[in-house]
Formats: sequence, structure tokens, C-alpha cells
Amino acid sequence: MLRTAKQDDDKGLISKSSLAELWEPQHLAHGKNISIGLGWWIKDDEKYGRSYFHVGTNPGYCSILMLYPEKDFGIVILSNGWYGKEAVWNKLFYELVGMYLK
Repeated sequence: MLRTAKQDDDKGLISKSSLAELWEPQHLAHGKNISIGLGWWIKDDEKYGRSYFHVGTNPGYCSILMLYPEKDFGIVILSNGWYGKEAVWNKLFYELVGMYLK
């Protein structure tokens, strides 16, 4: 779990005000449900609510980190295969989220 500082507690890894700034939509990316914050993609999903995610690829590697702060849930998938990025980012990930958030 990503520990954030409470309103009266400054001992978290990342302060709530820093997260709010990182996750503030800066640009609408893909229609009305995906935008970009400061280094984070932001997705509003009718079924699961708002999530914040970051993806990465290099030859031979792909990953995704997605957080659902309102549901106190996050998931990371790391793959030693660049060829699998569509499965990791779009298929496997949502199957796991769906299983957990049912």
C-alpha cells in the first residue's frame, strides 16, 4: 500500500498535496475518460472508478503500475518480454483488477 501523509501527519512517503499535484489532469488524452497528469495517466472508468497509472517499455521488458486510491488498491505487473505489452497493459491487468474489485 502506498502510504501517504495524513492531513496532520507529514510522515508518509509522499504528501497528499504532492500526490494531488501529480494526479491533477493537465491534458485530455483519449476522449473524455483518459487524461495526463504530471507523469501519470488518469482514467475514469464507469465500472471501477478513477485510477492513476504509469507504463513503461524497453526492449525485452514492459510494466504497468496502476493505483485506485479511493479503493485502497494498487497493482504492478512486470514482464520480461516487450512483445507482451498489449496483454500486460490491456488484457491481463483488467482481468486481475476485475477479480479483485468485484
